[in-house]
Amino acid sequence: IKIRGFRIELGEIEEVLTDHTDIAQAAVVVREDQPGDTRLVAYVVADTTAREHDEAVEQDQLGEWRNLYDAVYTSAPRTSFGENFASWNSSYDGRPIPLPEMREWRDTTVDRIRSLRPRRVLEIGVGTGLLLARLAPECEEYWGTDFSGTVIDELRRHVDADPVLAARVHLRTRPAHDFGDLPQGHFDT
Repeated sequence: IKIRGFRIELGEIEEVLTDHTDIAQAAVVVREDQPGDTRLVAYVVADTTAREHDEAVEQDQLGEWRNLYDAVYTSAPRTSFGENFASWNSSYDGRPIPLPEMREWRDTTVDRIRSLRPRRVLEIGVGTGLLLARLAPECEEYWGTDFSGTVIDELRRHVDADPVLAARVHLRTRPAHDFGDLPQGHFDT
C-alpha cells in the first residue's frame, strides 16, 4: 500500500512485530478514521507461553517485599491477637486508615466468610491474622500462608499459646503462588 507517498508492506511490519518475544500474533491494517487522515494500525496478541520464568528476578522482588513487610511488622506496636492493622495505609494520602474503618472492614469480611460456614480454610497472605483470629476458632482446620517469616513466627506464637488454635491452625512461610505441600482439593473456603 502507499501512505503519504511511501510504499509500505503490511506483512513486513507484522513480521517485525512478531519477532518480539512477547508477541504471538500481529495484524497491521490501514485506517482512515477521518477523511484524508490515513494511518497504520497494528493489533497484537501477547505471547504468554513464550516468556521464560526468571526465578532470580522473582526472588529479588519477593525479597524486597519481604524486607518491607518484615520491617513494618517488627516496628509496629504490640497489639492483641487479631488487632494489628500495621501497614493499612490510604492509597490517597499515605496515612494509616482509621482503626474504626479497618475494624469495620475486618468484621464485615469475617461475617461474609462466616456465612459460607467454612470448615477447612486456606488464607493466602494471612498477614497479622486479622481474619484468622476471628475465624479459626470456629473451623476444623485453618491454613495460613505468608511470604513473611517474621509474621508467620509471630502468628505461631499466638496460635501455640491457645490449645484450641494449636490443634487446628497450620502456618506456612511461602509466596502466594507456591502451594508446595498444601493439601489439594481439601479446602472449602
